[in-house]
Amino acid sequence: MIRLYDYILERQAVTFGTHNSNYGNCIILAGGPGSGKGFAKDNRILADFKSVDVDELKKKYIKMAEKGKIDDPKVYDLKNPKDTNELHMKVKERGWKKKQRDLFWKDRQNQKKENLPNILWDMVSDNPDDIMEVIQYAKPLGYTITIVWVCTHIDTARQQNQMRSRRVDDSVIIKGHKGAYKTMMELLDNKYPGLNEGIDAFWIIFTAGAGRKLTTEYENEPVLKIKKDKDGGDFQFKEKQLVVDYFKKQMPEDPDWEKNQKSEKERKANIKNAKVKTPNGWKPVKESYEDYDNFIRMFIEEIQKELL
Repeated sequence: MIRLYDYILERQAVTFGTHNSNYGNCIILAGGPGSGKGFAKDNRILADFKSVDVDELKKKYIKMAEKGKIDDPKVYDLKNPKDTNELHMKVKERGWKKKQRDLFWKDRQNQKKENLPNILWDMVSDNPDDIMEVIQYAKPLGYTITIVWVCTHIDTARQQNQMRSRRVDDSVIIKGHKGAYKTMMELLDNKYPGLNEGIDAFWIIFTAGAGRKLTTEYENEPVLKIKKDKDGGDFQFKEKQLVVDYFKKQMPEDPDWEKNQKSEKERKANIKNAKVKTPNGWKPVKESYEDYDNFIRMFIEEIQKELL
């Protein structure tokens, strides 16, 4: 028989159901920019953890540039969305995200399972490959995998974006929220069998943001735990309609979003298959340049040389 205390707690906070919840848990905190993940960390997740946030790499880049360790004289303002986007690309070009993860996991390879400290990966999770990457590292070490999806009204996300120390473009907010929604819903609909097997628990947190209140059906139970089959395979997504209705109210209509996503995939595929002439002959762009931006820059330089 469930105790009243446990009944209330289960609907107000994410719990881990172990005698010591501060060890052995790998939490993937999913949700678009401005969704209230910071609030969820501090108020809805009942455990201590080390938070790994890719955005910290942007601050690291700025500090290294200021100290002259990186040749970049520009003064960046994280409240400027254009600067934030540019820093995102700079960090990506240097492969820091992968290095950050590789070093993090390497430090934990020799630790006993019962001594593994909790970790929390703060990520949009609009790409199932990103989730799989974390699982492939964490599971062999003995971590229990929990996904916590933080959902909020898109206008609240925009409002909170303006109050953050790091701001992003409005298009990034919409892309992040819709992308996370698509991936999470497909995951709960059991469309990623490989991922499902690696996930031990799944929670949804509904947040209202500053000065707002959740509607009645979400206010009393802002935290929702999705159950899995007894064999640990598929999710029993009985609350699907509740979540779908929530997003119908909260997300802006965008009939071209799916089309734009398809166009973006086709663009990346074309870049991947493209070939360019190098001193060693024709080679795929991926092998010749770090990314598409470098390809464009070098192409422009070649044109300029011919014009001189």
